[in-house]
Amino acid sequence: MIYPFQSPVELLEALYAMPAVAGELNTAIRSTRADADD
Repeated sequence: MIYPFQSPVELLEALYAMPAVAGELNTAIRSTRADADD
């Protein structure tokens, strides 16, 4: 198997970054929906 990450540390960093990215996307979607509702 070929792993896209060079080391387990990069994999952990990616896993830790996912919730933050998802949260930013959620807030962005909510703000655009709020603007559309107005």
